[in-house]
Amino acid sequence: MNQTYDVVVVGAGMGGLTTAAYAARAGRQVLLLERGPEPGGLFGSFKSGPYTFDHGARAVENSGIMFPMFKQLGLKLDFVKSPVNIGSGKHFVPITSDVELEPYAQFLMKLFPQEEKAIRLICKDIVKISLQMRVLYGIENPLFIDDAYTNMTYLTKTLLPWALKFMVTMPRTQRYFTPIKEHLLQFTNNPSLIDFISQHFFEETPAIFAMSYFSLYTDYNYPKGGTGAVVKAMVKFFQDHQGELKLKSEVTEIDLDQQLVTIKTGESYRYKTLVWAGSPPMMHRVVKSNKPKLIKNQQLAIAKTKKGKGADSVMTVFMKVKDPKRKLAKQAGMHTFFTPYLDGLTAHSIDLIKQKDGTFIADKDKIFNWIKEWYRRNTYEISVPVLRDPTLAPEDESGFIVSLLLDYQLTKFIADQGWYEDLKQLSNQYFVDILDQTWIPGLKAGAYEMMHASPLTMEKFAAVHEGSLSGWSFANKPMLSEFLFTRVAKSINTPYPNVFQAGQWAFAPAGLPTCALTGKLAADKVIKLTKET
Repeated sequence: MNQTYDVVVVGAGMGGLTTAAYAARAGRQVLLLERGPEPGGLFGSFKSGPYTFDHGARAVENSGIMFPMFKQLGLKLDFVKSPVNIGSGKHFVPITSDVELEPYAQFLMKLFPQEEKAIRLICKDIVKISLQMRVLYGIENPLFIDDAYTNMTYLTKTLLPWALKFMVTMPRTQRYFTPIKEHLLQFTNNPSLIDFISQHFFEETPAIFAMSYFSLYTDYNYPKGGTGAVVKAMVKFFQDHQGELKLKSEVTEIDLDQQLVTIKTGESYRYKTLVWAGSPPMMHRVVKSNKPKLIKNQQLAIAKTKKGKGADSVMTVFMKVKDPKRKLAKQAGMHTFFTPYLDGLTAHSIDLIKQKDGTFIADKDKIFNWIKEWYRRNTYEISVPVLRDPTLAPEDESGFIVSLLLDYQLTKFIADQGWYEDLKQLSNQYFVDILDQTWIPGLKAGAYEMMHASPLTMEKFAAVHEGSLSGWSFANKPMLSEFLFTRVAKSINTPYPNVFQAGQWAFAPAGLPTCALTGKLAADKVIKLTKET
């Protein structure tokens, strides 16, 4: 006879871990199924010899969610601040405030001296948006405070005043939901300036999110031991509260009529409630029912998501570097967004390597020449874990994590043509060469081993649709997930009874805090629907 669980959670990324942890904390009998060999999904760390690298987020954004959650769960984690720099050529600026932007303005004016007026207006706009977003993240999220609705002092002095500000401010944010590039056109027609500010954001990211990133940059924190320390702490909490974790347990069927979930090895488990914390297209493929209404719901969901585009993916190169006294690491900084050249990506569209029917040209030389130029014009995100925790690399060595946006469909086409190893070698060589030539001389001589992760790696590693790092793309019309703050509570709903969702696909734009938030919302829902075991 199949064992029955109050809650079955599918997917052990941050969304699934949050749901599982809170449901177990509430005394529910919880089974957490993870298809991979390790929990964490796209968030976490991996070891390579004496090195520790982060394979997903480079730091933890608090956003009034993460630290209150850790506190509420009693997790003991040691964090250090993780400051962000932005640079190009020999010019760099540390991001230390979301409202005092004169250093950033001066930095931009060194790169684009003819654009002083536009830069002043853009910085003013960033401040305006940042102040609005401060309202959203201005207090510790009450979902992660046990007595938030019974503590009269908190209610009257914190929550109610915040709620009033929220109701007044949120309607004002609607004007900023235009894509960031379109939004910037009201200030300048300089494509290079627009690209410099916006090209490291995912496609068609609304201005409200992109322009408020200065608030997030000042809110980055890094856990000692690497980001995987957070995953370990969450898993330990879950298991200490009698939660059951099964790895290498890919779900192949969800019988909605019998409330039965089956994994690849053939075992089945009954559920009272189920939370799907993975890619929605996969969920819609594995559900099963004999009820006409549910069959129709499934068919509609499959049709809706079939052509859905995931948010952008990345090419990442992990570098092991000989680095006496860690001089190269210190030059790079803990976390930097670096644009070697100011040409920008607008004039280098992916359409240049497509045929009239939208398919890619089968010309390896042209494809790879296009990629080289894409790499040259792009913005690189560089993270150096050893500067936050010196134990994450051997003495006199440093690990560099270098990534940039790369199209999933193009990467898949290259793999289908049998050119994937060439792409890997090109990326490894080009990333270290361009940083050595334009910013960190000596990096090429010091780098002695490199590993890569492409959009296909992300797809295989974490079973994410199109290797997406952030759920559904804003390029989908209509949007395939909730994205309005006022509707976040609805983001956990699915078209199936007693089945909910959480994680990066539930709300956009997805990040660690929104994964935890949707995970907590899903946990509260299933806790309410089930009785304590």
